[in-house]
Amino acid sequence: MIIVISLLLLTSGDIAEGFMSNVDISRLFAQLIDSLEGAITQLSQKSANYFSKNNFEDGKKLVLAQTKLIEIKDEISKQEKAWLQLNLDQFEEQELQPKGQLSSRQVKVRGKRTQQSEYVIPILEALAEMNGGGNMSEVLDIVERKMAKKLTPFDYESLQSNPNTIRWKNTAKWTRYELVQQGLMSDQSENGVWEITSKGYQFLKENRTS
Repeated sequence: MIIVISLLLLTSGDIAEGFMSNVDISRLFAQLIDSLEGAITQLSQKSANYFSKNNFEDGKKLVLAQTKLIEIKDEISKQEKAWLQLNLDQFEEQELQPKGQLSSRQVKVRGKRTQQSEYVIPILEALAEMNGGGNMSEVLDIVERKMAKKLTPFDYESLQSNPNTIRWKNTAKWTRYELVQQGLMSDQSENGVWEITSKGYQFLKENRTS
């Protein structure tokens, strides 16, 4: 995994400046995660297509590949969290730049990717406020309002792997996937509908801050 991140850094171009900020590398992590999520989604669609045509052998192979990619994505998310905990933003970039020279970061900083863990409580709160569930788009509208002070300009950018998808909405959808795996949201909902479970209500009661 470290090899993958190192290759991203070496090919980013910013490494030539001699230093990369926490924001820069956080964005590289985000781009890698975006690409993996795009690949996972494509595999999911292709496997569903195989299964619909009774091609179970190839369908199962793609499901296995999808599972492996999800494991890789989760590991990279852990690496991203570990990087952010280093808090390298505490070092002044001006001291590392030649006098009078501005880096691309100083010209335009779009912020970091908001971590998936930040979406958990807002999503569960939104579902609770909607009497247990609702249409995905309506849930996301409430989540966006709840996270207005946390979402960054970078979160509002389109994914490189899918220009029609906004990053924060994609992250929210992946958070929903994790919550379903944990039993906090229902895996029996109709397509496009998000629902909280009794376990989700209990989790929200124990973990909400207000």
